Amino acid sequence: MARTEEQEKEIFALKEVSEKNDRLVVQLERDLANAVQDLGRTGELSTSIETTPIQNSDTSLLPILSSQRHRLHERVTNLEQTVSCEKAKNLSLESEIEKVRAENIKMVERIRFLQSTDQKSYNVEVGYLNEFGNSKKMTAHDKVTLNIGKTILASPRSRSVFFSYLLILHVLIMLVLYNFAFNQSVMRDAETECEYKFHQHMLDKHGH
Repeated sequence: MARTEEQEKEIFALKEVSEKNDRLVVQLERDLANAVQDLGRTGELSTSIETTPIQNSDTSLLPILSSQRHRLHERVTNLEQTVSCEKAKNLSLESEIEKVRAENIKMVERIRFLQSTDQKSYNVEVGYLNEFGNSKKMTAHDKVTLNIGKTILASPRSRSVFFSYLLILHVLIMLVLYNFAFNQSVMRDAETECEYKFHQHMLDKHGH
């Protein structure tokens, strides 16, 4: 922004110089035209001698001032283009800044909402546990269950140990049930075989 203001000040100063040179060129052209008219109208040598230095001086200054004016116009044009580009860049940057600022505001509001929601949920859970733990109607069985649950859920290690214990317990129960079912099947097979042998023995002995 400071650079743009400096460039605008420089453009303003150059425009003043250019306008001053333009006025000077116009004045010189007017003086030159008047001198030429006077020279043509009088035709006298003395007048020619007097006006010739002015004419030569005006003629020599005119190209210099015209060239200087042309350079100033070019510089002013270039500076105006530069200032225009800088202003466009500044507008683009301001637009990006506003966009990022709006996104940051939305992000902060979302974070605050999530933090407030988590805090409320945590307070509700803690309040419920405190109320449940401090209840006078809680029986000894409930207190033991609550303490065991707190102990199990206190750390990842205790949860892992409890999970392993449940897994081993289920495996043992499955093995016991399988062994019981296998023994029952063996006993049924043995009874069936004994009954079959007894029946065969009776047929062999008594012929029935």
